[in-house]
Amino acid sequence: MRNGRRYGPDARAHLADPARQQRLRDAKQIYDPMVRGKLVHRAVQLTAFRGDWSYNGIRAVAAEVEPEGLPPIYKMSIRTVLVTAVGSYRNNFRRANWKLVGYEIAAGPLWLDLLWRTPDGLVADELKMGEGYAAGAPAEDLAQVRGQCTHAARTWGDEFLGVRLLPLLTPDQQRWVAAQ
Repeated sequence: MRNGRRYGPDARAHLADPARQQRLRDAKQIYDPMVRGKLVHRAVQLTAFRGDWSYNGIRAVAAEVEPEGLPPIYKMSIRTVLVTAVGSYRNNFRRANWKLVGYEIAAGPLWLDLLWRTPDGLVADELKMGEGYAAGAPAEDLAQVRGQCTHAARTWGDEFLGVRLLPLLTPDQQRWVAAQ
């Protein structure tokens, strides 16, 4: 645990703990972009940790991550979002020869969604679920990723290569920001 956050092998309990499942005051909150974004992050991170990228593996994680107590129509809706987002990550961004170092890893005051060991060094992924990428990455997202690069390079030095900014709904708009 670093700065109160779990990562790597210890994080399994953190993500899989049913008591941590989000409870919503109103089922319609699953349409809130912040709520959906957190659920998608959690689903991708848990799938990456488990390493089962099959359709059934992704569906099982989606069922585990969904908030408790949802009416059936809302369960179906959020599972569709989760399976689609994790499937997009699997189909567009996953690299078979990369090894997961951890997720929600501190890099200075910022957090890296996923950190991978590649044959060349360390690469972070910043996941985005927003729909505002049709015209390119929003300036605030690029600024966030640049900050992550700066802090991660201070933490890991030359071993850190950069951050992939990954909009899951518009994968053709992904961006690579190299560490300086």
